[in-house]
Amino acid sequence: ASILVELFNRECLSVVEEKPDELIEKPSEPRLVVESWLIKVLRNAENRKLTGVLEIGRRRVKEMIFIHEGQVVNAFHGRVKGKKALYRIFAERGGAPRFEHQPVVVKHDIQESIEELIQDGSWEVKNLKNLRRASFNHQITINAHNVEKVSRIKSRPGLKDVFTLVQQHGRIQDVIDDSELTDLRTYNHLLTLAKLGVINIEKGEEESV
Repeated sequence: ASILVELFNRECLSVVEEKPDELIEKPSEPRLVVESWLIKVLRNAENRKLTGVLEIGRRRVKEMIFIHEGQVVNAFHGRVKGKKALYRIFAERGGAPRFEHQPVVVKHDIQESIEELIQDGSWEVKNLKNLRRASFNHQITINAHNVEKVSRIKSRPGLKDVFTLVQQHGRIQDVIDDSELTDLRTYNHLLTLAKLGVINIEKGEEESV
């Protein structure tokens, strides 16, 4: 206490009156990047516990979201499925939604609530937009000098799966497209493998604008 008084007298610190709780500015919710009409459709299906298929036409590939009793259980974006496909749907703009009531017989690959998917999907879409897309053309090679470190990733399924894809492909974009994980999670696993020294990432040709 005496030290605090001395610092106060020397004008090294000051006392600020604490604001009442109701005056304290609360942090705003994370900005959603998913189009508002799609969020509205998904939440409406959740509230009404609908079962059926939401097809989004007038887009570059066929896009479908499967809903069972109000819960998103799977999605298809061209040949891609699951959460990876759903987040790619979230990233696109425009389209013509059409919901058809019907039994859903596809495998339930998605377990999270709609609110969790919207929040997590928004975070992924926003981070992917901030990445330099030209880096997706970078080449990947396995570092033969650090192959012994592969044993460190055997207990980490995500890293192991991505490393297996690296053995089959030589470009970041090809690994991302072939991975069952979401695009951002696959990209992050590639960066982790590079930091561990298991793979090398070399600059590829720049994408044309």
